[in-house]
Amino acid sequence: MNDITRKQQLENLKAELAERWPHLFNKAAPVPFKVGIREEITAALPDVDAPLLRKAVNGWCQSFHYMAALKPDAPRYGLDGEPDGAVTTEQAEDALRHIETLKQRLEQKRISREAEAKRQAEVAAAKPEKIVPEKKPKAAPKPQPVQVSTAKVSTQVSSKPTVQVKQARRPVTATEAPASEDTPSLGVLNKPKITLKRKG
Repeated sequence: MNDITRKQQLENLKAELAERWPHLFNKAAPVPFKVGIREEITAALPDVDAPLLRKAVNGWCQSFHYMAALKPDAPRYGLDGEPDGAVTTEQAEDALRHIETLKQRLEQKRISREAEAKRQAEVAAAKPEKIVPEKKPKAAPKPQPVQVSTAKVSTQVSSKPTVQVKQARRPVTATEAPASEDTPSLGVLNKPKITLKRKG
């Protein structure tokens, strides 16, 4: 049985005791128990685990509110709600000492908690703070070059220059015969015919 289950069972048992004997287990108006009431409670609850029941009753009898009810000559009560005995002066004094002991324990616990909290704060302060690097802004996307489709113009240039040759006209002399009409004019000159005249 683990601690969590045991603790829950103890709380359930305390609630059962308060429900069964509300005139005894009442934090608002606690009363001293009669001497020997623990044995009577155990006998009245035979099905309850004895160590757990003893822990529940002892915890009640050692609490602040119960100890504060132990005044000199205060009446004690049994399970039936009837007075049975009274608190003696010695018992009342023991209750006061017990209350002082409880106060000291609580004070020590408080001091211990504060010291532990202070120590943890000092340890946390001594740790260097983590430096979080700044996030660099994302670079803007580079503009994509605009592709311009250009048509290729194929220009054929003749490597041979065009030369126009003009034919120079030669002067016609009396000794040169004119060209025959049957001769084609192809831009090429035939050799002129020369007629020799005899003298006398």
